Amino acid sequence: MDQVVTATSPDTLLRNAGGKSPREVREMFGLVARRYDFLNHLLSLGLDIGWRKAAARELAGLSAGDCAADLCTGTGALAFAIRRAAPRARV
Repeated sequence: MDQVVTATSPDTLLRNAGGKSPREVREMFGLVARRYDFLNHLLSLGLDIGWRKAAARELAGLSAGDCAADLCTGTGALAFAIRRAAPRARV
């Protein structure tokens, strides 16, 4: 038998692959955001720093009028690294 959904709230209808609503994801990120970069460094044994620098180096040749996007930016660490490497580009 098909399930009938009666609630129309986006938080009720939209769920990510883990079953969390947009509100739950925002709340969870709000709780960990201050410690996210530290935990990323710790859990990756610092590898995240190296790949971020490598990615920024690849984009260092961007000039005025060029664009780079850090999709799902989180705390913005990659976007800031790209900005430092290619200060004239639009990030």
